[in-house]
Amino acid sequence: MDERWNELVKPRRCNKCHGALKTIEIGKYRCTKCGEEMLDNYGKVREYIREYGSAPAVEISEATGVPTSEIKKYLQEGRLEYVPRH
Repeated sequence: MDERWNELVKPRRCNKCHGALKTIEIGKYRCTKCGEEMLDNYGKVREYIREYGSAPAVEISEATGVPTSEIKKYLQEGRLEYVPRH
């Protein structure tokens, strides 16, 4: 995985109070000032899959607002794994 690319999509400040963010897990951050939790695009996709299970990239994109090209990049990088629905 290219760490520079990950740094480009990581939120830098809290949307609520503009405080600093601390990583609490991959794709998920907590404001050190107010405790607000935020997700980057990877976190949004990951949370969607956790809640709803495997889905086509188009469906995930429509639900999360993350471009399908970015979701496909996560697959190519091995950050996500495709699991067919039964």
